[in-house]
Amino acid sequence: MEETSEQVKRIPNPTGKGGFQDHPELRNATGRPRNSLKGYVARKLAAMSDEEKDKWLIEHSIAGIDQWKMGEGAPRQGVTGEDAEGNVFPILGGQTQKDEK
Repeated sequence: MEETSEQVKRIPNPTGKGGFQDHPELRNATGRPRNSLKGYVARKLAAMSDEEKDKWLIEHSIAGIDQWKMGEGAPRQGVTGEDAEGNVFPILGGQTQKDEK
């Protein structure tokens, strides 16, 4: 490979084909819905007092783990692990490469 001091400009899609040209019906022209159900419930819960929230959670039988996920978000679902030194390793089929050593 040649070394050069000039910056080389690369065009990511030189032909201009691709995307949704062949299937424009697959485009989402309007974008994300502004009044999603998730947003509605978030606003509804934010407007409630703590007592109303407790009552609502009990009435709708929301499990404790689901309450945690609603508040903090779901736990990370990574496919790698990390040891005490900070080294990252893949987890394959429930075993790690570190286990095999």
